[in-house]
Amino acid sequence: MILANGAKSMPSVDVFPPVEVREAFVSNLRKAVGELAEGSATAIAYLSPAGIRWVVPSKACPCSQIVGEDFSRLHNCHADGRRSQTVPLWYKHRSAGALVVCCDGIVHPALAATVCKAAVSTMRQVDLEKENELLRGEHSEDPKTVAHLQQLQQEIDRLVRENRSLRDEPRESPETAAALQRLQLENEKLRQLAEVLRAECKASHEMATALREVQTENETFRKQTETLRAAHSASQENAATLQQLKVENETYRQQTEALRAECNATQETAMTALQRLQTESEILQRVQQENEKFRKQLESHRDGHSTNQETAVTLQRLQTENETFRKRTETLLAEHNQHLTTAAHIQQSLLLGRPTVDLKSQLRADAVSIPSLCVGGDFYDFFAYDQVLDVVIGDVMGKGVQGALLGAATKYHFLRAIYNLYASNPARLPEPQEILASVAAEVYGPLSKIESYVTLCYARFDLRERRAHIIDCGHPRAVQVRNDGTCNLLQGENVPLGWIRADDYKGFTVPFDVGDAFFFYTDGVTEAHKETVQFGEQRVAELVQSLHRLDPRELVERVSAEVMIYSGARPPQDDLTCVAVQILDPNRSRGALRDKIDITSDLRQVPHVMAMLRDLCQKSPDLTTFTTDLAPLQQAVSEVLKYIAEHAYSGRKDMMIRIEASLFVNRFSVRIYHRGEGFDFETAKPLEATQARVDKVECNARGEFGEHYVFLQKWLKQ
Repeated sequence: MILANGAKSMPSVDVFPPVEVREAFVSNLRKAVGELAEGSATAIAYLSPAGIRWVVPSKACPCSQIVGEDFSRLHNCHADGRRSQTVPLWYKHRSAGALVVCCDGIVHPALAATVCKAAVSTMRQVDLEKENELLRGEHSEDPKTVAHLQQLQQEIDRLVRENRSLRDEPRESPETAAALQRLQLENEKLRQLAEVLRAECKASHEMATALREVQTENETFRKQTETLRAAHSASQENAATLQQLKVENETYRQQTEALRAECNATQETAMTALQRLQTESEILQRVQQENEKFRKQLESHRDGHSTNQETAVTLQRLQTENETFRKRTETLLAEHNQHLTTAAHIQQSLLLGRPTVDLKSQLRADAVSIPSLCVGGDFYDFFAYDQVLDVVIGDVMGKGVQGALLGAATKYHFLRAIYNLYASNPARLPEPQEILASVAAEVYGPLSKIESYVTLCYARFDLRERRAHIIDCGHPRAVQVRNDGTCNLLQGENVPLGWIRADDYKGFTVPFDVGDAFFFYTDGVTEAHKETVQFGEQRVAELVQSLHRLDPRELVERVSAEVMIYSGARPPQDDLTCVAVQILDPNRSRGALRDKIDITSDLRQVPHVMAMLRDLCQKSPDLTTFTTDLAPLQQAVSEVLKYIAEHAYSGRKDMMIRIEASLFVNRFSVRIYHRGEGFDFETAKPLEATQARVDKVECNARGEFGEHYVFLQKWLKQ
């Protein structure tokens, strides 16, 4: 209830009017309008210096419970949908307090006016009655006083009748009573509806407020959790990670320095050998020219004269020198080839290797690189972190030893850049742009001096965000094949490293999902040609699209094999490198299991190979659902090993053989590598029965290191 007309609390001193007047006023007013007020849910309060007296309380007015002298509470309380009116009262020409009438805002204003009018009349009646009693006590014998008292009594009676008329007025008019009752019913319904709506709005408001508070608390808790997790991870893991990175960096540095020294020594040896070979070739050429000149002279002399003893001795000497020089030349060429073979082995095993990356059963990657010469300028690498895999593939302008050294140096700068950035801030993974900018700054000077450059593609696969961030620096467009078979070609806008001095490398982001495959390659794939027609980018995309469900290792091997078959060149016409990345479903069974073993051509080591195949089968949980006899595959492997030892190596027992086995959910494949004489199953009669034991055979193909290999595959029956 809000007091209208600005009514204020009264002082506690000079209590006026007297208590008997207040009590009489309250009693008379309750009799006059009590029934009418109760029927219309009207609350009436009398405010005097003595406190609050409720003439007629009402449940609809929450202020009806206020008693005592706490006027401030009455001022600040109100009920929605109601309104109040304040009427000042007077007694003996002095303020006697005020009357507050609170009723529903929908009820006709006449009700409040009637109550207020009755209150004024009642106070006037009490005033007259007290005056009458006073006069009656003082002047009971005075005729004039008696007459005056009678006049006062008549006035009092008139006021009583007026009050009774006002009280009964709503009853005397049926239309007014019916309208009032209808208004009361409608008011009660509207009041109940308003209370329901008010409760619903209040609940909705409280729910929205609570929801916002919960969201705010959740966001705050999430940020605090991330901060705590980062701090906890940094505090517990950063030291170990930093130490591990230092150890790995030191290892990489030592390996790189050793490789660089060995490559430099190999290059110097090769250059020295080539220079010596060139010198001796020039000498041989001069000797041959002299021999040819002498032969012509000898023939001319033989035509006119008979051969004398001196000419025969000279001819014998020249023939002996020529034979000696030929043997020295063959020895130098053999040493040179051996150096190049060693350099190729170092590059493939240490600088490239054949790592199969399986990141928490959610991502698998593999690569293959085949140089056109013994060593090449292509390179690749994988950097695995928590839920993140970085893939880099590059192509140095040029081939041979120079390209291999530039590729190794560029790869070393990548390792050093990652280590330096990680060491400066162990709590944050370096961004690809930062890594590229650091590498570009290091290699620009050396590359520009020798007028060379490097094209590359750097891709970061984030398994948390389910997206790949790719920076392309003048490299052939990568291929993305989605799970539904759609194919996209991905290309950036940066120039190759070494062209210009740049520190801002722009990348782009592509989303990925389970079943997607990404394929990266060098220009040795697209530029392989048959006559004048290149293999081309479109043929690469279509081939990857048709094979994208294969395991990454099979995918890169199939594509490289198709390119070499197309061009008919072995080794390829240009350095050829392929990298495949496949997104896996972690809820499904894992992919291929692999193992390998190196043996000599001594047949007594064949049982070790059979044991490796059996151990690989026991590691796979998927084979519990298959019933198949692996004995035919083992027998086929044994027959091929025997043929290689007896025929390809001509019975020698000290030659190397490498066996690689891959076990998939539905097939078992084995590759056998050797450096002996090549053969195929059509001409190798002892192997005629071997083809019937397996489902697929490939022979006389060449692997990454230029060796021959035999491929055997057996499908597993469910």
